[in-house]
Amino acid sequence: MRVISLFLCLSFASCTFFDSPDKKMFIKSVQSDDLTVDWYIYSLISSFSPAKIQVEKDGNTCQIIEFGHYITDISLTSNVLTIQTSKTPEFDVDEDALKKVGLEIRLDTTGHEWNESTTRFGRLQRKQVDFSKRHFVDSYGTNFGD
Repeated sequence: MRVISLFLCLSFASCTFFDSPDKKMFIKSVQSDDLTVDWYIYSLISSFSPAKIQVEKDGNTCQIIEFGHYITDISLTSNVLTIQTSKTPEFDVDEDALKKVGLEIRLDTTGHEWNESTTRFGRLQRKQVDFSKRHFVDSYGTNFGD
């Protein structure tokens, strides 16, 4: 009984969300002028990893948004970040960080589930992209394939 309890405690502890940079799995990065925006998740043992978006300006990086799922694409034009989703998601935004970097966010809910983060990893692997670090490879797919 003690062995089972110990095993369960260790299993649940491994499912917690650690914000460790070495566990980030980058889905897509975009740049415009002096901003770089990354869409990523954390590599976790569970099948649910919330999508996050961080912005870097002048060497300073901060997380600006955390979604559950449903992000299907990001694009950056000047200081406007467009986030495409497959549904109208619930999300948390760090308004102070947005103001600090001068970023405006627009939400586009016309995305499709075949471009959500988990389906993009297979396409990134086929392209032999190292998604453990920032990359600028697009892995946008259609329902007709890559």
